[in-house]
Amino acid sequence: MRSLYYISKPIVRSLLIYLEQRGFDSTSVCQSLNIDHREIMSDDGLLPSHIYTTLLKAGKDLTNDPAFGLLYGKSAAPGRWGVLGYIMTCCHTLDEAIHCQQRYQDLVGSMGTLVVHPRRDTLRLLWDTDFTPLAVQSEEAITGWVTFGRWVTNTELSPSHVYFSHPAPIDTKPYREFFNCDVEFDSQFNALEIGASLLSTPIERVDEKLKRQLIKFADKRLENTNESYSFLSVVKKYIKETLPKAAPTLQEAATILDLTPRTLQRRLEKKGMHFSGVIEETRNELAIQYLEDLDNTIIDVTFLLGFSEQSAFTRAFKRRTGLNPGEYRKKYIQTEPMSEESVGHPHQQMNHSGC
Repeated sequence: MRSLYYISKPIVRSLLIYLEQRGFDSTSVCQSLNIDHREIMSDDGLLPSHIYTTLLKAGKDLTNDPAFGLLYGKSAAPGRWGVLGYIMTCCHTLDEAIHCQQRYQDLVGSMGTLVVHPRRDTLRLLWDTDFTPLAVQSEEAITGWVTFGRWVTNTELSPSHVYFSHPAPIDTKPYREFFNCDVEFDSQFNALEIGASLLSTPIERVDEKLKRQLIKFADKRLENTNESYSFLSVVKKYIKETLPKAAPTLQEAATILDLTPRTLQRRLEKKGMHFSGVIEETRNELAIQYLEDLDNTIIDVTFLLGFSEQSAFTRAFKRRTGLNPGEYRKKYIQTEPMSEESVGHPHQQMNHSGC
């Protein structure tokens, strides 16, 4: 199984801090789970999501508390979401904070996204995931939203309805008391609804100058987000590793990526792509890379890309670039700056053309 989901280190650190507050040594907990505590405590990058889910399950087991997700969510503070959390504290209204979360949510990982559905006089805030989350995950996420909203507005604002996709615990009283509204379990989604009028609720700690600085920093972080963390790049990485043997099928890719074929295709469709198109795009990217390495003959490139015949590779490459592989390589050689050594021995390059 390959991890398609990542989560920010500040979120994982906040969980370790909460476990410390509950009387557990976080270093020892990590060690018992073969998790690198030092890696979690370093910088503000991303970690594979299984580290977080493993710690969440361990926290629930250690505390023997069926409401662990609810209680952990109630401890939420801006630092849990790193720079995103601090940006939201500097906004003018709850509405602006929600828009900032949507804009910068990639900075806190890829485990789920905030989807906003206007519904007459209410607003549904949906935690959208492509997997079935643990009960402790969804409880922490939804509870954390409400806790944060109350903290930044310095009010006791409450949703009008809360939905959880997991079965109801034996005791639902703590949930109803915290949310102060109807809480529905065994729902088809994880979400909360708030009155549209709450969007104009002012935030107590507005700091426009600090917000501009944080947004500038967040924009730079988004630009520099490691591409290997994106869903599409994980799919492409699997295709690249498989192509020398054969082009993978949707079913094979979904199995390796621990998704259903329908879910994999749905996630690609959200990006305006189909699996066959991703294979074609990946092949083209690799073809260019391989052709520019003059040690590869064109027949080498053909088999590296999973084609059984050179003619099939030629047709596919020309369809994408307008040139056949030999023409592309010739053009590349003509435009590539030559070193002093290659200028003295031009035949050395042509002998590796594979044409």
